[in-house]
Amino acid sequence: MILLEHINTITHDLIISWLNLPADQRASSPIETKCSDFDGCQLHVWTTGDVVNVSLKSGAAKALLSNGGAEILKATYGSGLVGAQDGSDVQISESAAGVEVDQQKEAFATKFAQLKSNLYSSPIMRCVNAASAGQTLQGITDIPIRSFNERMWVKQDDTERITVIFSVDFSDPDDAVFGRVFMNEIKPISGAPSVDYSIKAPPMELRGVSQLPRSENVSYVTFVLFKRHWTPLAKAIPSAFTLVSFRNYLHYHIKCCKSYLHTRMRLQVEKLLKVLNRAKQDTPKEKKLASGRTFVRK
Repeated sequence: MILLEHINTITHDLIISWLNLPADQRASSPIETKCSDFDGCQLHVWTTGDVVNVSLKSGAAKALLSNGGAEILKATYGSGLVGAQDGSDVQISESAAGVEVDQQKEAFATKFAQLKSNLYSSPIMRCVNAASAGQTLQGITDIPIRSFNERMWVKQDDTERITVIFSVDFSDPDDAVFGRVFMNEIKPISGAPSVDYSIKAPPMELRGVSQLPRSENVSYVTFVLFKRHWTPLAKAIPSAFTLVSFRNYLHYHIKCCKSYLHTRMRLQVEKLLKVLNRAKQDTPKEKKLASGRTFVRK
């Protein structure tokens, strides 16, 4: 299984290439690029002098910022978190002055490239921080990740257990079956969060939540994080980053599975055609007499 990266590669590589320029040439070689990420997220990367700016626009940003996103981003970027411009929802800006060593360049670029992961994982990190402080947050956080049918719910059960639920809207009904098979492979993995997969029926954890997405192609995936997944606290960020990329991870592997099956089917058809071609009988060749008449053996 392939885990997707927690950074936006376009943003990361663009900033690294700009930082690799001589310091006195950076101001005269500005960059400005707009790109997209998973979950309908749009990023804008540009420089003004020696300052790097990255802004983010997403339909889920408002709900994320009001459910821990603003606090998490402020703690992560400090004064680099500035007022958003050009209709974006979040913007970070920071001077690259003094960033010369390769290790500094990598850390600088990675910090900008992880903007989406930091924002989208903020509801989980808010529960983790509360649990680490011995507190329990009440209620369920509801985040519309992509649309009404594709959402994320986060609930802190107590100081040692956090439940994260995703609703996934499959465009192809067969994908829901692939999803069930795929999730069954995750269950036996040692140390992984507890996982449950249900088609159409919402899990019991969402009992009492109104306006749940219900459709023939909507499935629910429930993850339960335990204290071992965020203790020590350094483990919490990779766990949260991996969890919020789950939908994209699932669809990626379903597409890989279908592609593999199609390849296998094509190979089997080719083998069958070879067998059929070998089974063909050669038609008897006609023999002609000198007069031109056909000779037939009786």
